[in-house]
Amino acid sequence: MRLSEFIFKGVNFTSIYGREGTGKTSIAMQVAKELNPVYYISTEGQAHLKLERLKLGERGFVSYAFTPEEFKVSLAQVADINCLNLIVVDAMNSIYRQTWNLRDLYVPLALLRSLSEKGIKVLAIWETSANNKVAGEKLMRAYSERVLRVTGRFILGNNERCEYRITDDGVLGCL
Repeated sequence: MRLSEFIFKGVNFTSIYGREGTGKTSIAMQVAKELNPVYYISTEGQAHLKLERLKLGERGFVSYAFTPEEFKVSLAQVADINCLNLIVVDAMNSIYRQTWNLRDLYVPLALLRSLSEKGIKVLAIWETSANNKVAGEKLMRAYSERVLRVTGRFILGNNERCEYRITDDGVLGCL
């Protein structure tokens, strides 16, 4: 089974969360390769180098948003693009963790949910704190149709699991 099939099993809006270093961004990039054309919004600086290596081709778009204003511009650009299969936000709660303003979280989530209802798949990646808590978890669960936890070896959720392995060529899953 392709990774994207597991992540979007029966839904269009999926959120994944997990500790730092568990492979969330690598998983998102693999899904982006499988479901191109994609609009990938990165809200974190460390993803730059990985995104530069990601070959999205002419049908893929990458946007960097490090402030609430840049995030709003990136989301506005999504609405102007036709024929997208996937929107990835990595990480969904990064901007919220800067401002702690719920509006910086629920307005983008509402827009993404409306796009998912039009048939575009949405993959939201969520950061966790040191105690493995998700900032904005209630909103994550309210807007997402499927929530999965990434452990470094498994993607878990809804009494299902997918074992994965990260290689130089991408993510192999579900093994």
